[in-house]
Amino acid sequence: MRTGDRVRLLKGTEEGIIVNFKGRDIVEIEIEDGFVIPALKKEVVVIDKQESQAFKNQEGPAETAPAEGPGRTGYLAEGIYLGLKREGAEHTRSYIINQTGDIILYSVKLREKKKIHGWAHGVIQPFSFSETGLLPYAIFHKSTQLIVQILIHEKEAAITTGPFNTTLNLSEGILKKSAWVEPVRETLSLISLSDLQSPEIDPDELKEKMLGHPATPLPKKNDLPAASAMVVDLHVETEKSHLNPDEILLYQLDKFEEAFDRALLANAEKLTVIHGVGAGKLRAEIHKRLSRKKEV
Repeated sequence: MRTGDRVRLLKGTEEGIIVNFKGRDIVEIEIEDGFVIPALKKEVVVIDKQESQAFKNQEGPAETAPAEGPGRTGYLAEGIYLGLKREGAEHTRSYIINQTGDIILYSVKLREKKKIHGWAHGVIQPFSFSETGLLPYAIFHKSTQLIVQILIHEKEAAITTGPFNTTLNLSEGILKKSAWVEPVRETLSLISLSDLQSPEIDPDELKEKMLGHPATPLPKKNDLPAASAMVVDLHVETEKSHLNPDEILLYQLDKFEEAFDRALLANAEKLTVIHGVGAGKLRAEIHKRLSRKKEV
């Protein structure tokens, strides 16, 4: 069941199109004359297209119903999207659209040459969106990249979906293709972030394909000389003191992830994390992340 499906209420005669989800239990259905009514998901059933057509044939000519399925104008298929809209000559307004049943945490950064600037971050509830502000015209320059990081929080999942990073090299041409997006109620140019997750690449296989012959086997991770211990100090430098608490937390967590990756590459046996004394929010978040890492 997704946005755009034609459904019928089990405890009534109403039929309509799903236009929105409220959490995991409530759906909003657009019925005749544009009225939108809420209903419990367990009291709604999707109408099979053949069944719907059979009823139409029995009832005779009727008024044209709204188009069904994902092709209905403005309604998005399930996924996570970046939406862009030109605002004047120097800026582009951006949105992160969460068209899934899960809560997502996002971070948007700009990479200009070798410098990375944090731009926006936040939490988006299921089937909702967040405006991430006005991006500068510089995002369309070849020297500038847009980095979007997504962490998916699944309340009920047999398999946890890991976080993913997407680095975008944008061109102005993307703004020439735009359409009405019903969840945001704006005309936007869309990029599906769900489809841009980087696939896992086997370096040996890639090298073999490029060179046309088997590559020399690399030593396995466990065969590398192990570093006995590594340390990362997450205290915030003086130049970062102007950041608000949420920005400081994201900065510290980024430093932790970088240190963890370096420890893996060095085959370290131990990583000591110095997080300081405070309310314990940083410590709790690091413990949570460590609990999801299979290497620990």
